[in-house]
Amino acid sequence: MRQKLSTHHYCLMSPFLPCHAMRVFVRMESKPVLTVLDDDEAICLLIGEVASDMNYEVRTFTSVKAFKEEIDHNMEILFLDLMMPDEDGIEVIRYLEKIKLKAKLILMSGFDKRVLKSASIMAKTQGITVATELNKPFSIKHLRKTISQCESPAAIRIMAGKELSAQEIEQAISEDRVFVQYQPKIDLSNNQVFGAEALVRIRDAEGNIVPPGLFIAVAEKSGAIVEITREVIRQSIAFCSRLKALGYDLNIAINMPAKLLGDVSMTDDLVMKINTAKLRTDNFTIEITESALVENYAVSLDVLTRLRMKGVYLSIDDFGTGYSTMQQLKNVPFTEMKLDQSFVMDIFEQDAGIIISKSIELSHELGMHVLAEGVETLDVANELIAQGCDYCQGYYYSRPVNPDDFVDYLTAHAHL
Repeated sequence: MRQKLSTHHYCLMSPFLPCHAMRVFVRMESKPVLTVLDDDEAICLLIGEVASDMNYEVRTFTSVKAFKEEIDHNMEILFLDLMMPDEDGIEVIRYLEKIKLKAKLILMSGFDKRVLKSASIMAKTQGITVATELNKPFSIKHLRKTISQCESPAAIRIMAGKELSAQEIEQAISEDRVFVQYQPKIDLSNNQVFGAEALVRIRDAEGNIVPPGLFIAVAEKSGAIVEITREVIRQSIAFCSRLKALGYDLNIAINMPAKLLGDVSMTDDLVMKINTAKLRTDNFTIEITESALVENYAVSLDVLTRLRMKGVYLSIDDFGTGYSTMQQLKNVPFTEMKLDQSFVMDIFEQDAGIIISKSIELSHELGMHVLAEGVETLDVANELIAQGCDYCQGYYYSRPVNPDDFVDYLTAHAHL
């Protein structure tokens, strides 16, 4: 019978543990695989016991060499210690990128937290899915929460599915399988819904929803993103009209790709559609990522400046993740800064908290509102209120939902 672990930190565990290059827990083909790569056998045992109790098949390694020799390419989660003695965690991340491993990565270290964060960012730029960073020492309670917050194995398998081809996307467009879901945006001053972000979705031929990560990049490369965005605009304007008829005067945010920002006719076309629907231009916000803005900078400035002159609001999306964001704040008439969820989720960490606080202060001094995305808990929402954030959105309030469900949400949450 397996000995139960203490609820204390791992450093309080017995030092008299067997040392193996690899420890394999009971193998059950029906269970999702969780792998641990850490040279500390005590850490391997701790994570292994907790994960096994959570119905994972666990494989642990104390050397990178053994890990590479016995790697399970179907693993769902990988715990990786940065401070491995033979090859460090950064070298392992390079290897993971080379073999295109699809597992969710949880980085661990007792070293400088900022080094851990930098390693996480580096891994993400390599196309690796980083679930979180875990600072040592940690408790069993924290470890269990970290594992449980990872997406379910079924969700991971869906996200790891095959990208739609350009032809499949074109067929989806022609068969009217492009649709929009809406995620509520909350005014933190009165805790009420003031708008929504329009998020594009596609249904495959069997009626299943295809995640955006499996078609957006292909659509941008093929040019189909233009037609997709026009469909999002059409549906969003129609939905805004429906809301207005029901007595809700809300703002709808629409993501604008680089190819449309490079079309000078886009401004007049959008404004004409809004006017035809007898809506106001300030019922809409155009969200732009910095990468989309700089692709055709001169024309983008033309389009965005005219949109703002016509009364449409402008939001800089994923703020803080670009390379010259401050320059864009100076040059483009943005009305809103959207804080990236990578900062929001880490708001109680010192560095992220400082970045959020100073971003809010900067935005207000520039006459902009601030919207935080990725709000998943009440504690995070309250901290954003304390720091003076204006708006937020996230799973704590609602996931993106279909139009009918959004109307039901408004009815049920007239006052949150």
